[in-house]
Amino acid sequence: MPSMNLSKLSAAIILALSAAACSSGGNHSTTSTSPVITEQTAAEKAAAEKAAAEKAAAEKAAAEKAAAEKAAAEKAAAEKAAAEKAAAEKAAAEKAAAEKLAAEKAAAEKAAAEKLAREEVLYKKALSIGLTEDRAKNVASSQSDTTVAQQNRAIDNEALAQAEELKNVAVDHDYGQTITQISSKLSYKKIDQSSLNNKNQYSQREGWNYIYQQPYSITVGTWITTDIKDDVNQLLQNKPTYNVDVAGFATQAVAIPTEGKATYTGLGIHINKQFDLTYNVDFGKRTGSGSLLKATEYGGRISLDEGTITKINLKGNDVIGIGSSAKALDGSTGAYKLGFYGTQAQEISGSLEMDQSKFLGGYTNINGKTEIGLGATRGEITK
Repeated sequence: MPSMNLSKLSAAIILALSAAACSSGGNHSTTSTSPVITEQTAAEKAAAEKAAAEKAAAEKAAAEKAAAEKAAAEKAAAEKAAAEKAAAEKAAAEKAAAEKLAAEKAAAEKAAAEKLAREEVLYKKALSIGLTEDRAKNVASSQSDTTVAQQNRAIDNEALAQAEELKNVAVDHDYGQTITQISSKLSYKKIDQSSLNNKNQYSQREGWNYIYQQPYSITVGTWITTDIKDDVNQLLQNKPTYNVDVAGFATQAVAIPTEGKATYTGLGIHINKQFDLTYNVDFGKRTGSGSLLKATEYGGRISLDEGTITKINLKGNDVIGIGSSAKALDGSTGAYKLGFYGTQAQEISGSLEMDQSKFLGGYTNINGKTEIGLGATRGEITK
C-alpha cells in the first residue's frame, strides 16, 4: 500500500541522515528543513484531504440517499393516506346514498301500505253503508287522504247518485209524458202506452203515476185504468187498480242510529188524495209509531201502531224498517210497513194497506187492499 512504502522510505532517509551526521562530526547543525520531510508532509496532507473528501462524498451520498428514501417514503405514505381517505369518503358517501335510498324506499313502501290500508277501511265503510262495489272503490281511491267529513260527504254523494238509479226503476216509464209538479216532493205523470207486436196483438196501458220523491227514496202510487197485453185485458173485471211501489237507497243496519228520538214528517198518497204523515222513532228503544191525519174517509185519523226496528220485506226487498198494525177512527183496520232510507236513516218510505176501501171507486192493489203510499223526512235526533 502507498502509505506503508512512504513510511519505509522515511525511515531509510532518517537512518541515512543519521549516519551522515555521525561521519561529519557530532557538533555540526543545520537551519534548513530537509526536502524529504517536506515531500512527506505534502503527501500525508494530500492523502488526508483525499480521505476527507471521500468521506464527505460518502456521507453526502448517504445523506442524499437517506433524504430521498425518506421523501419517497413520506410521499408513499401521503399517497396511501390520501387514497385511504378517498376510499373511506367514497365508501361513506356510497353507504349514505344507499341508506338514503333504502330509507326513501322504505318510507314510500310504508306510505303506500298505509294508503292501501286507509283505502281498505274506507272501502269497507262505504260497502257497509250500502254503496255498490264500484261506488265504494271510487270513494276509497279518491278520498283516502281526505278528512272524515270529506269522506262522509263523498259517500253521501255516491249514495244519492245510487238512489237516483234505484228510484228511476220504480217509476212506470212512459217516455214523452211530462211530470207535473204538485209540490216540491209530490208530482204526477200520465201513463199512455200502446203497441202492436209482430203477431198483430195489441197492448195498451193507461193511467197515472203519483210520485212522492225524496233525495234517497221514492214512493210511487200507480193507478192503472187500462191494461191490455197482447189482446188480453189484465184488469180483473176490468176494474182499475192502485198499487204502491217503493225504492231507494236503503239504510243498512250498521247505519241506523242507536240512541235518541226523531220525528219524521211527510205525506200519505192515494191517487189524488193526500194525508199528513207524522211518525216518531225512538232509536234507543228501537221502536216507532205514528199517524195519518186528514184521512176523512177513515174518520179523520189512521193510527200506525208501535212496531220494532228490524229487517222487513218491503215490496220484494229486504230493508231495515218497522211494520205493525193500523187502526182508523172509524174502526177500519190495516197494516203498514216503513223502510229506512239514506246513509243515516234520513227518510222513511213504505205503504199502508187498509182492509176496508173507503175511497170513491174502491180501487185496490194486487192483494185486494186499499193501499196508501207513505213517505217522510227525519228531523233532528234529540236525546
